Amino acid sequence: MPVKHALQPRFGYRLTVLARRWRAQVDDELEAYGLSQATWRPLLYLISFEGVPRQRDLAEALQIGCPALVRLLDNLEAKRLVERVDVDDDRRAKQVKLTSEGRRVAKRVFDIILALERKLLAELTPSDLAHCERAFSSIERQLDTQQATSRRSA
Repeated sequence: MPVKHALQPRFGYRLTVLARRWRAQVDDELEAYGLSQATWRPLLYLISFEGVPRQRDLAEALQIGCPALVRLLDNLEAKRLVERVDVDDDRRAKQVKLTSEGRRVAKRVFDIILALERKLLAELTPSDLAHCERAFSSIERQLDTQQATSRRSA
């Protein structure tokens, strides 16, 4: 039987606060480029995606609704960072791809986030990070299981 630790009830809260603070720090770093979390996340996703995703897939990956994504893409298109293209076999669907300027900005975003990550994790050993990765993987598996169970019972 697992041993309960005194900090266990606070773990989720601390993790949530830490994630918000980390994201706020990234936003602060990227503010000089006129990017907010809403705008840098899709750029980062698009540069790491193999192929050209459909809008629907991008919305799912970003965990936002399609109407919100359309407004976001309108904004990114106005900045000439992305373009929407028709899908050959489905006129209703659109794919989203980075423009050359979007690719340049996305690479810069990636470099800035990576530098921040290195700074924030500098005091952790490879072993510390491996423990965190295992813990995150375990939590993700539990969340996936819970989500699948919830869907089946709905």
